[in-house]
Formats: sequence, structure tokens, C-alpha cells
Amino acid sequence: MALLAQTQDSISNPALSGNLDLGKLVAGVFSLLTFLGAVLLFLYLVLGGIMWITAGGDAKKTESAGKQITNALIGFTLLAIGWAIAAVFGSILGIDILNEGIKIPTWF
Repeated sequence: MALLAQTQDSISNPALSGNLDLGKLVAGVFSLLTFLGAVLLFLYLVLGGIMWITAGGDAKKTESAGKQITNALIGFTLLAIGWAIAAVFGSILGIDILNEGIKIPTWF
């Protein structure tokens, strides 16, 4: 009677099994970074709003909060431009980094 610890089943490494797709990896990393950037920008914008509300009429605090809100909006604009550039280059070069990843031609 064989116990589960004594079975001869092997565990395969998915990174070495040939199923690793570079295009999907790049698309996944791009999507992850875009998502994290959007979340961080939202939090930065909310904190700027809270700073503005709690400034209590202090000119320095209000100015600092205004700069933080402006910087968050500039960051959002840069994030949107980066996404648009990826979409344009993807359509020009025939790659889809935003959805399916880069399709690398193979010999087979």
C-alpha cells in the first residue's frame, strides 16, 4: 500500500515547461503597473483633498494641498498618455500589449 508521500508523481516547473509566453508576461506587467499607478494616484489625490479640507484657512497648507492635487492630476495625465502610446504603438506594430500581449512569431 503506497502512501501519498511515497508516490512517484513529479512536480513540474511551469517556467521551464515551455508554456511561458513573453508577450503575456509583458502585458501582465504593464497591466499591473498601470493598475498600481492608478490606485496610488487616487490615494495621492484623496490625501491632497483631505489636506485641503483640513487646512483651516492656513495659506501654506492650502497651497501645499493644491500642489499635491495638481501633481496627482499631472500624474494621471502621464499615466493616460503612457496607456495611449502603448495602444498606438500596438496598432502600428501589430502587437497588443494592452490585452493579449506581444505575439512573437515562431518557426513551428
